[in-house]
Amino acid sequence: MIFAIALSLFLLPNLVLSQTTNQHILCNVGQTAWSKLWLDVVLLIDNSALQLKSNFDIMISQIQEIWQPGIGGPTVGQGPKQTRVAVVTFDTGTKVVANLNQFNSNADLISNLQAIRQTSALTVDGLHALLTAGNLLVQGAAGNRPNAPNVIIIYTANWAGRDPCATAYSVHQDSIVLVILFQNPDAVTLVVPQCVYSPGEVYNRTDPYLDVNMLTSLSYGS
Repeated sequence: MIFAIALSLFLLPNLVLSQTTNQHILCNVGQTAWSKLWLDVVLLIDNSALQLKSNFDIMISQIQEIWQPGIGGPTVGQGPKQTRVAVVTFDTGTKVVANLNQFNSNADLISNLQAIRQTSALTVDGLHALLTAGNLLVQGAAGNRPNAPNVIIIYTANWAGRDPCATAYSVHQDSIVLVILFQNPDAVTLVVPQCVYSPGEVYNRTDPYLDVNMLTSLSYGS
């Protein structure tokens, strides 16, 4: 799908995605622009047993697709002009798989994504997942790149827990939050509270332009 991005962008000349209050001007969109993005990104991944195994496998596969080395996505690393990526999984609790200082390449990130497995938990706690992601970005801001734009990308097939709006409001002060919905075929319609994501930044994994939408949002974030 990534290889079709350039063509897709010509087909979507008026694509306007990020409408957040902290939106920056999009100077350039394209494969050469994405590889030069320098962001701090937290991937927040629902790995509960509330979703089908096949659904979970698709989720991990689509996350990897954006970050495969050498195919036009952001370049992962610790350099001042690279994108740092943290990974957090969540079900009833949260697990920090990697913080912002651990991955030195896209290959490092992909290897860790491939090792993520579903748990047996039948509930998810969205509030604490979002709080964990926000805390990682705060901690990262004290490192060697205090001015790097912050992005949280939530991949989820379920959402539950206490009202996240107060936490979300705090996170939005410094971060753009995207939500990617992975609906189970036999599940009720999934609704993530609107306060969780930045305005307009909620997408369905079945969207044929998902990669374009996400990468363009990352370009706005920079």
